[in-house]
Amino acid sequence: MEQLLQQVNNYKQEITAFEANTPETIEAFRIKYLGTKGLVKSIMGLMKDVPVEQKKDAGQLLNEFKLFVEEKFETLKAATENIEQTSSNNRLEFTRKSCTSWFTSSFKFGTQ
Repeated sequence: MEQLLQQVNNYKQEITAFEANTPETIEAFRIKYLGTKGLVKSIMGLMKDVPVEQKKDAGQLLNEFKLFVEEKFETLKAATENIEQTSSNNRLEFTRKSCTSWFTSSFKFGTQ
């Protein structure tokens, strides 16, 4: 149980330090930690080695760890969506200004 606790704490530090700014890195995070062959699944598999009298505590620890990883994933995903939205808005504003500028300079209203 102590070894399991140490592993979970080490992975929590690694996950806390993880930063992503592209959808690809977020997907890599999801696959590495939450995927079918991911870290969370493999750690959950260690429950079979925990003594019966410690299974309840270990189960709670692992469930908290899983929720921690899922929350980090959602946070990364939301942050990237905000970055993409801001970038998209900036591109749209630039395009709108460029078109407006071109249109007003190309066509002089009220003159012939």
